[in-house]
Amino acid sequence: MKLKIALLGFLLILPLGLQAKDKIAVFPFINRVSDDTGITKMAENGAIDLLVSQKRFDVMERAQLDQLIQEQKLQTGGFIDADQAVAIGKLGGIKYAVLGEIVTASFERVPSKDDKTGKVTYSNRGALVLQMRIIDVESGQVIYSDTFKRPGSGVLGIRIYPSGSKAEVFNKWLVDIIRDDVQKNLEKVFPLSGVVAMVENNGKTVIIDLGSEAGVSKKMSFDVVVEEKKLVAATQKTITIVRNIGRVEVKEVSADSSVAEVKDGRDAIKEGMKIVSKKD
Repeated sequence: MKLKIALLGFLLILPLGLQAKDKIAVFPFINRVSDDTGITKMAENGAIDLLVSQKRFDVMERAQLDQLIQEQKLQTGGFIDADQAVAIGKLGGIKYAVLGEIVTASFERVPSKDDKTGKVTYSNRGALVLQMRIIDVESGQVIYSDTFKRPGSGVLGIRIYPSGSKAEVFNKWLVDIIRDDVQKNLEKVFPLSGVVAMVENNGKTVIIDLGSEAGVSKKMSFDVVVEEKKLVAATQKTITIVRNIGRVEVKEVSADSSVAEVKDGRDAIKEGMKIVSKKD
C-alpha cells in the first residue's frame, strides 16, 4: 500500500553538533537467515542501548515507533525499507533513521578427537555479518553505511571464536561490534562541536562548554579550530577556511562542561575558539 504522505510539519535543520539532541529512531532490523536465537532483536536493542548511553540523541521509544508504523498500515512483512523509514520519520519528527540487516549468522560445534586419549572435544565455528545504515530523513540520503563481520582475526590472522552456546557466541559478537565498531564510528558521523569557555593553568588546561549531556566522555579528543570567511575574487564566491590551532583531550566531565588537557597549541588556544571532536 502507498504510504500516507500527509506531513504534519518539517523539523528545523539543526547543526551537526547535536547539542539540541536530534531525534533518532532504530527501525526493525531485517534478518535474511534463521533466527532461533533472537539475534535480530539483540542487534536492535544493542543499537538502541548504545544511542541512549551516548546521551547525544533523543532516542525514540520502540512503542512509539511501532505505533507510527501501525498507523501507516504498511504491508511490510516486518521489514521497513529506506523509503518507508524516511516517510515515517518525517511524520514522527525523526531526524535520523537507523536501519540494520543480519546478512549472515552461521554457527556449528566442530568435534575433534585426541588420537592418544580418544577424548572428543568441541570447538565453535561460525560467522556473523551485520549491515547498518543511517539515513538523514530530511534529505533521504544515506549518511553512514558499513558492514561488520565476526569473528575477528588475532595474531598471524588466526580467527578467534568465543566459547559458549550459539546464543552466547552471537551475543558476544554483537556486543563486540556495537562497542568496538559502531561506537567509534558515531563520532565520525556526528562530530560534537562547542567552544573553549576558559583557558586555565597557564594554557595547560581548558574548560569546554560540552559535558556528559552532550555525549562527552573521558579521553575524547577535540581539535581547536578557527574559521575564516574569504571572498574569492575570481569567482565572487565566499569560502570557509578552517585552520587547526591545536588539540585537547578530556580529563574530567561534568553535566554541561568538561576539563581538557591541552595536547597541542598551548600558546595559540584562546577563549571562545571553536572545538570539534576528532574524526580519527
